[in-house]
Amino acid sequence: MCGIAGIFTTQSAFDLHNLCNTMTSALTHRGPDFQAVHKLDDQCVFGHSRLKIIDLNDAANQPMYCYQKRFVIVFNGEIYNYQTLRLELQRVEYKSSNKPYPFQTKSDTEVILAAYHRWGKECVKYLDGMFAFAIYDILKKELFIARDRQGKKPIYYIYKDNTFAFTSEIRPLINLPFCNKTLNTQQLFDYFQYQTSFSPFTLIKDIQLLEAAHTLTISLSSTNTLAFEKKRYWNYIDHLLNEDDISYEDAKKKVRELLFAAVEKRLISDVPLGAFLSGGIDSSAIVGIMKRYLSTNVNTFHITTDVQELSEKEYASSLSSIYQTNHHTILLKENEVLQLVPEALEKMDYPSGDGINTYIVSKATKQQGITVALSGIGGDELFAGYPQFKVINKLHHLHLVDFPYIRQLLASFIPPSFSRTSYRLKILLQSKSLKAPQLFPLYRQIFSQSNLPLVNTNASSFFHYNTNYQSLIQQKHLISFVSILEMDNYMQHVLLRDADQMSMANALEVRSPFLDTALVSFVLSLPDNYKYPHTPKRLLTEALKDILPNDIIHRKKMGFVLPFKNWMRKELNSFCNQKIKDLSKYPFINPKILNAEWNHFQSQKHDRWWEFWHLIVLQHWIEKENIKVE
Repeated sequence: MCGIAGIFTTQSAFDLHNLCNTMTSALTHRGPDFQAVHKLDDQCVFGHSRLKIIDLNDAANQPMYCYQKRFVIVFNGEIYNYQTLRLELQRVEYKSSNKPYPFQTKSDTEVILAAYHRWGKECVKYLDGMFAFAIYDILKKELFIARDRQGKKPIYYIYKDNTFAFTSEIRPLINLPFCNKTLNTQQLFDYFQYQTSFSPFTLIKDIQLLEAAHTLTISLSSTNTLAFEKKRYWNYIDHLLNEDDISYEDAKKKVRELLFAAVEKRLISDVPLGAFLSGGIDSSAIVGIMKRYLSTNVNTFHITTDVQELSEKEYASSLSSIYQTNHHTILLKENEVLQLVPEALEKMDYPSGDGINTYIVSKATKQQGITVALSGIGGDELFAGYPQFKVINKLHHLHLVDFPYIRQLLASFIPPSFSRTSYRLKILLQSKSLKAPQLFPLYRQIFSQSNLPLVNTNASSFFHYNTNYQSLIQQKHLISFVSILEMDNYMQHVLLRDADQMSMANALEVRSPFLDTALVSFVLSLPDNYKYPHTPKRLLTEALKDILPNDIIHRKKMGFVLPFKNWMRKELNSFCNQKIKDLSKYPFINPKILNAEWNHFQSQKHDRWWEFWHLIVLQHWIEKENIKVE
């Protein structure tokens, strides 16, 4: 896990080495073990900050050259099948001109180089892992960039005046001399409603994010300009298996087999490894499986606060006893957590309403000497763990007897409420249709149409929605349809973005077994009745009956929650008030609505703190990074 950076240009005026060195230095927190910048030729320079995890020898440092010195790579991530691929790339192929690759290291980085040497751009189809990498062909003057299927590892880029620059985080690009640091107001509707922006767009006009499962080729043309070719190499639909005829018992066995394999391959590490143990279903499943493979006790970490009603400590401790782990309960007093909020905001590369939780957990885990941690991200999305799976399923099946005017009239009678559930119901009832494709984006929205504090409340959304996914509904895979939209949107652009930026701010690598490609493809292929949440994550829990205790399966879902509602009215009140005041001055804001809603929250007419926190974070980020607002 690392930080990568690079520039490819036809301009001769730039000091490429100096520019890339500045970018790479800004990524030191991602890779504190080694940094290097190499100017590859007059057009291209690469930089790398390394966090050593696989093959700790210096020979595995980057930028790394192939044995012929033609291809050079910078890579961020982990390739879980690198040992299998290595054997294949060392094998002599019958009646083939391909020769065994002469490996110089034991790293997964060199395996990517060897795969590119043999298969060219098709190499991504062979890689199983989380990755963002760039390979430069010195002979052809061509840059090849790729991002993993689920979008676990980011790669941001800017293209301006025949100069292309890329990096693992947005901040190094913002500070380039040719970057126009202007807020992309076209993305504000999505940020306000979904606390994020969706690839390929970002909140900076000049900067884009390469989409998940995409490659980008930049080549030097005969006219000395840069030519671009972007391709998608994988999507959920094309790789779904046809599992309609599989029995439920066989489906459970296959889920178990695939999840065990997903965990096992993520245990490869040359540095200390552990796991988050919240006390919920997903993290418990991961730790229980880890116990089956490791000869030593698993290092588990549970972060809790002294706010009793938000604590899951007793569940995590019980599981630790069952799994016989080396358990670390890290108690953070409320005033200690509060003091970490400004630090987390300063470390935040990209604004988000959720990132502070991840930062605090990652910091505490890293301080215990752990460099790699397994996480339960993806379990809810894949196994229908969220309430929306049931809600959208029920409403969708009512669309044939729907009366929109009656629904919208009912919505108008639902008052502002302390309850998230009733507030979300109000938003859903205002939908033009009860069909799932129209309902789902509304379910994830933060504001209703009447209290969205933007001048343009009908702005376009860039919410990820592939019309081909509707075929899943026609094939009676509504649950899979919702899963894909969850993974493409909230999971990828909030959860995974936060997991990357906030864990790597602490030089901690997070691995996610539930997002294993084979497991994802199989579970999405299964019929709805196998996954419909009659009980919490039925398919997963019944596949792991010998691992998951009943009291964990049926306990109330919580997660690591911080008392922001109280803080924003007390300890953080002055800070929040100032940010809301500053935000209300922008021309895209409707100050009347924003200030009225904020005052209602302050006077406890409603408790919807989540409507404001991501806006406060946005304003802080704009100020911290000196973003221009037009």
